[in-house]
Amino acid sequence: MTIDRTFLFDCDVRVGLDRARGRDQGKSARFEGEGVAFHERVREGYLERVRREPERFVVLDANRSAESIFGDVAAELDQLISAACLPSS
Repeated sequence: MTIDRTFLFDCDVRVGLDRARGRDQGKSARFEGEGVAFHERVREGYLERVRREPERFVVLDANRSAESIFGDVAAELDQLISAACLPSS
């Protein structure tokens, strides 16, 4: 089995950390407690995977609103499902 698509929700590290800390209502989890440099390295690791397998990944700008991101995900899934339903030639 192979993975058809992987969605990478990419955003500025500081934006992601602010969102995570806000979601946890100030209770800092271990991962969120790591410094910005750590999170930059993690992000760069994911972006490197995108460069190695661009046909697999859909990179979404997650600096935007949840509604905008959802719209992009829904459109991508519609395309993927439509392509899967087409008869093979």
